[in-house]
Amino acid sequence: MMNFDDRQWRVDELLELVVEEDVRHIVCLPIPRSPTMDTLIWDASVFGNFAVKSAYSVARRVLGFDITINTDCRLLWSRVWSASVPPKVRYFAWRLLWNLLPLKTNLQKRGMEIDGVCVVCNSHAEALGHVFFTCPFSHRVWEIAAPWVICCVEQWSGLEDFWMRIVAKAVSVGQLDIFLVLLWSL
Repeated sequence: MMNFDDRQWRVDELLELVVEEDVRHIVCLPIPRSPTMDTLIWDASVFGNFAVKSAYSVARRVLGFDITINTDCRLLWSRVWSASVPPKVRYFAWRLLWNLLPLKTNLQKRGMEIDGVCVVCNSHAEALGHVFFTCPFSHRVWEIAAPWVICCVEQWSGLEDFWMRIVAKAVSVGQLDIFLVLLWSL
């Protein structure tokens, strides 16, 4: 592709491999004075090393999804991922906060034809808010273990920033780990 003696690109060879528009870009690249080994560089990371995180960001950008995460979200995820709980609880919390758990209402939204009623109380739909906060069983758990949760749910239920608020409250009362483990155990 390169003629190191003349320090020129072999344009005819390039045209056989890539489209003309790309050739115009390639010939703008400087040719080194002496031959050097090519190295792979991942342009999406600071040090040129491939990482799944940077590939994920590239994929989101290519697909047109916004990859910027606001400061509040960063703080929320930082708190969840750095909690002193087992990794399975942190992973569960991540899935819970994104509403990715296989609750009956979620399965129905994905096309499964199943009974959507909560198996614990048999009176309400098995949705995230019900299972983890308003079902009589989960409500009783919160009354005993962390009564502040009930007040927060009553005040903030339905708000877009519900999880940010309740996780911040758990941190402020020193019960983030207990809060996450209780969610996991419900």
